[in-house]
Amino acid sequence: MNQSETSRTTTEFHILLALRDISQHGYQIIKQIEQDTNGSLKLLTGTLYNAIKRLVAENLIEEVASPTSQDSRRKYYQLTEKGKKALGLELQRYESAVKLISSRRFVGMGIHV
Repeated sequence: MNQSETSRTTTEFHILLALRDISQHGYQIIKQIEQDTNGSLKLLTGTLYNAIKRLVAENLIEEVASPTSQDSRRKYYQLTEKGKKALGLELQRYESAVKLISSRRFVGMGIHV
């Protein structure tokens, strides 16, 4: 496992997470991320689409057909199998970090879970 397979940017991680259950277009992804983070992460469209380009180039997400004919102008994205694996690896990484912090090895550093 190399670094690029296990470590995503915050933006990339949240895009993968937003696409975990359903294909979505850009605005839906932005809104899902805001909802998932209780408003603490608000992506600009340029940031979103630059990250989407990287994720498509790495075959972690792919463009898919619009679920309705009325919405054919929007580009929809979904996770690929590789993207699902990458998301799983990221979730394991976060889980390991939470376990480490919870182990109380960070007492006195002002870190609380």
